[in-house]
Amino acid sequence: MVCFSHDVSCTIVGDGLIGKTCMAKAFAGDSFPDYYVATVAESYTGYVSAYGDLYSVNIKDTNGQHEDENTRSQMISDADVIIICYSVVERETFNNVQSFWIQEIRKFNKRRPVILVATQSDIRDEDNIQHVSDLEGQHMTKLIGAEYYNKCSAAAQTGMKNVLESVVLASIKYRKKTASILKRVFGR
Repeated sequence: MVCFSHDVSCTIVGDGLIGKTCMAKAFAGDSFPDYYVATVAESYTGYVSAYGDLYSVNIKDTNGQHEDENTRSQMISDADVIIICYSVVERETFNNVQSFWIQEIRKFNKRRPVILVATQSDIRDEDNIQHVSDLEGQHMTKLIGAEYYNKCSAAAQTGMKNVLESVVLASIKYRKKTASILKRVFGR
Protein backbone atom coordinates (compact mmCIF):
# COMPACT_ATOMS: atom_id res chain seq x y z
CA MET A 1 0.00 0.00 0.00
CA VAL A 2 1.33 3.43 -0.99
CA CYS A 3 1.30 6.08 1.72
CA PHE A 4 0.86 9.69 0.60
CA SER A 5 2.69 12.45 2.41
CA HIS A 6 0.20 15.16 1.57
CA ASP A 7 -3.33 15.73 0.33
CA VAL A 8 -4.29 18.66 -1.88
CA SER A 9 -7.85 19.68 -2.72
CA CYS A 10 -8.45 21.20 -6.14
CA THR A 11 -11.60 22.51 -7.83
CA ILE A 12 -11.88 22.83 -11.62
CA VAL A 13 -14.09 25.57 -13.10
CA GLY A 14 -14.71 26.84 -16.63
CA ASP A 15 -17.38 26.90 -19.30
CA GLY A 16 -19.13 23.72 -20.39
CA LEU A 17 -17.94 21.46 -23.21
CA ILE A 18 -14.26 22.40 -22.94
CA GLY A 19 -12.82 19.15 -21.58
CA LYS A 20 -12.81 19.70 -17.79
CA THR A 21 -14.30 16.29 -17.02
CA CYS A 22 -12.04 14.53 -19.53
CA MET A 23 -9.05 16.27 -17.91
CA ALA A 24 -10.17 15.24 -14.40
CA LYS A 25 -10.72 11.65 -15.55
CA ALA A 26 -7.26 11.62 -17.15
CA PHE A 27 -5.73 12.84 -13.86
CA ALA A 28 -7.34 9.89 -12.14
CA GLY A 29 -6.08 7.45 -14.76
CA ASP A 30 -9.48 6.86 -16.36
CA SER A 31 -9.74 6.42 -20.11
CA PHE A 32 -10.87 9.20 -22.44
CA PRO A 33 -14.66 8.90 -22.91
CA ASP A 34 -16.05 8.35 -26.42
CA TYR A 35 -19.07 10.54 -25.72
CA TYR A 36 -19.99 13.75 -23.88
CA VAL A 37 -20.31 13.34 -20.12
CA ALA A 38 -22.55 15.93 -18.45
CA THR A 39 -21.28 17.05 -15.05
CA VAL A 40 -23.12 18.17 -11.95
CA ALA A 41 -20.29 17.75 -9.45
CA GLU A 42 -17.86 14.87 -9.54
CA SER A 43 -14.74 14.00 -7.60
CA TYR A 44 -11.59 12.26 -8.85
CA THR A 45 -8.20 11.53 -7.33
CA GLY A 46 -4.86 11.90 -9.06
CA TYR A 47 -1.36 11.23 -7.74
CA VAL A 48 1.89 13.07 -8.31
CA SER A 49 5.38 13.23 -6.85
CA ALA A 50 7.01 16.59 -6.05
CA TYR A 51 10.14 17.40 -4.04
CA GLY A 52 10.49 13.71 -3.17
CA ASP A 53 7.04 13.47 -1.59
CA LEU A 54 3.92 11.74 -2.89
CA TYR A 55 0.77 13.83 -3.16
CA SER A 56 -2.83 12.76 -3.45
CA VAL A 57 -4.78 15.42 -5.36
CA ASN A 58 -8.55 15.36 -4.83
CA ILE A 59 -10.05 16.96 -7.93
CA LYS A 60 -13.57 18.37 -7.79
CA ASP A 61 -15.07 18.79 -11.24
CA THR A 62 -17.86 21.37 -11.59
CA ASN A 63 -20.36 22.00 -14.36
CA GLY A 64 -19.86 24.97 -16.64
CA GLN A 65 -23.27 26.57 -16.27
CA HIS A 66 -22.79 30.18 -15.19
CA GLU A 67 -26.14 30.11 -13.39
CA ASP A 68 -25.19 27.20 -11.11
CA GLU A 69 -23.27 29.28 -8.56
CA ASN A 70 -24.74 27.46 -5.55
CA THR A 71 -23.22 24.11 -6.51
CA ARG A 72 -19.79 25.58 -7.18
CA SER A 73 -19.55 28.06 -4.29
CA GLN A 74 -18.83 25.48 -1.57
CA MET A 75 -16.37 23.56 -3.73
CA ILE A 76 -14.50 26.80 -4.52
CA SER A 77 -14.50 27.83 -0.85
CA ASP A 78 -13.09 24.49 0.30
CA ALA A 79 -10.35 24.18 -2.35
CA ASP A 80 -6.63 24.53 -1.68
CA VAL A 81 -6.13 25.40 -5.36
CA ILE A 82 -8.56 26.39 -8.12
CA ILE A 83 -8.05 25.57 -11.80
CA ILE A 84 -9.75 27.80 -14.36
CA CYS A 85 -10.02 26.09 -17.74
CA TYR A 86 -10.75 27.41 -21.21
CA SER A 87 -10.65 25.79 -24.63
CA VAL A 88 -7.97 27.00 -27.02
CA VAL A 89 -10.44 26.55 -29.89
CA GLU A 90 -13.32 28.50 -28.28
CA ARG A 91 -12.37 32.15 -27.77
CA GLU A 92 -15.54 32.90 -25.79
CA THR A 93 -14.44 30.42 -23.10
CA PHE A 94 -11.13 32.31 -22.89
CA ASN A 95 -12.90 35.67 -22.57
CA ASN A 96 -15.07 34.25 -19.78
CA VAL A 97 -11.95 33.55 -17.69
CA GLN A 98 -11.67 37.27 -16.92
CA SER A 99 -15.29 38.35 -17.29
CA PHE A 100 -16.83 35.57 -15.17
CA TRP A 101 -14.66 32.82 -13.66
CA ILE A 102 -11.99 34.79 -11.81
CA GLN A 103 -14.69 37.08 -10.41
CA GLU A 104 -16.68 34.12 -9.08
CA ILE A 105 -13.57 32.55 -7.56
CA ARG A 106 -12.53 35.76 -5.79
CA LYS A 107 -16.08 36.13 -4.49
CA PHE A 108 -15.88 32.79 -2.66
CA ASN A 109 -12.16 32.26 -2.11
CA LYS A 110 -10.10 35.44 -2.28
CA ARG A 111 -6.68 34.12 -1.31
CA ARG A 112 -6.26 30.63 -2.69
CA PRO A 113 -3.96 30.11 -5.66
CA VAL A 114 -5.40 29.87 -9.17
CA ILE A 115 -3.96 27.98 -12.12
CA LEU A 116 -5.01 28.77 -15.68
CA VAL A 117 -5.27 25.73 -17.96
CA ALA A 118 -5.78 25.75 -21.73
CA THR A 119 -7.59 22.57 -22.76
CA GLN A 120 -7.89 20.84 -26.13
CA SER A 121 -4.39 21.96 -27.09
CA ASP A 122 -4.07 19.06 -29.54
CA ILE A 123 -6.65 20.59 -31.90
CA ARG A 124 -5.42 24.19 -31.89
CA ASP A 125 -4.47 25.55 -35.30
CA GLU A 126 -1.73 28.18 -34.89
CA ASP A 127 -2.83 29.82 -38.16
CA ASN A 128 -6.44 30.24 -37.02
CA ILE A 129 -6.77 33.68 -35.41
CA GLN A 130 -9.98 32.56 -33.67
CA HIS A 131 -7.96 30.05 -31.65
CA VAL A 132 -6.25 31.25 -28.46
CA SER A 133 -2.45 31.37 -28.59
CA ASP A 134 -0.04 30.44 -25.79
CA LEU A 135 1.03 34.07 -25.60
CA GLU A 136 -2.57 35.14 -24.95
CA GLY A 137 -2.87 32.45 -22.27
CA GLN A 138 0.31 33.62 -20.58
CA HIS A 139 -0.90 37.23 -20.69
CA MET A 140 -4.25 36.21 -19.14
CA THR A 141 -2.36 34.37 -16.39
CA LYS A 142 -0.70 37.62 -15.36
CA LEU A 143 -3.89 39.63 -15.80
CA ILE A 144 -5.92 37.49 -13.39
CA GLY A 145 -3.05 36.89 -10.97
CA ALA A 146 -2.84 33.14 -11.54
CA GLU A 147 0.18 31.26 -10.21
CA TYR A 148 0.76 29.09 -13.28
CA TYR A 149 -0.31 28.59 -16.89
CA ASN A 150 -0.51 25.12 -18.40
CA LYS A 151 -1.89 23.64 -21.59
CA CYS A 152 -3.08 20.09 -21.98
CA SER A 153 -5.04 17.63 -24.03
CA ALA A 154 -6.92 14.85 -22.30
CA ALA A 155 -7.48 13.15 -25.68
CA ALA A 156 -3.77 13.16 -26.56
CA GLN A 157 -2.73 12.66 -22.91
CA THR A 158 -0.31 15.60 -23.08
CA GLY A 159 0.41 18.14 -20.36
CA MET A 160 -1.61 16.30 -17.72
CA LYS A 161 1.29 15.68 -15.34
CA ASN A 162 2.37 19.34 -15.62
CA VAL A 163 -1.09 20.49 -14.52
CA LEU A 164 -1.07 18.20 -11.45
CA GLU A 165 2.46 19.30 -10.57
CA SER A 166 1.39 22.95 -10.83
CA VAL A 167 -1.50 22.25 -8.45
CA VAL A 168 0.88 20.74 -5.91
CA LEU A 169 3.50 23.49 -6.31
CA ALA A 170 0.86 26.23 -5.93
CA SER A 171 -0.43 24.52 -2.79
CA ILE A 172 3.08 24.23 -1.31
CA LYS A 173 3.84 27.86 -2.12
CA TYR A 174 0.55 29.02 -0.55
CA ARG A 175 1.07 26.94 2.60
CA LYS A 176 4.61 28.30 3.06
CA LYS A 177 3.38 31.86 2.59
CA THR A 178 0.55 31.33 5.10
CA ALA A 179 2.92 29.73 7.63
CA SER A 180 5.32 32.66 7.25
CA ILE A 181 2.54 35.18 7.87
CA LEU A 182 1.32 33.28 10.93
CA LYS A 183 4.86 33.09 12.25
CA ARG A 184 5.28 36.86 11.90
CA VAL A 185 1.90 37.62 13.48
CA PHE A 186 2.05 35.13 16.34
CA GLY A 187 5.81 34.71 16.67
CA ARG A 188 5.65 30.94 16.22
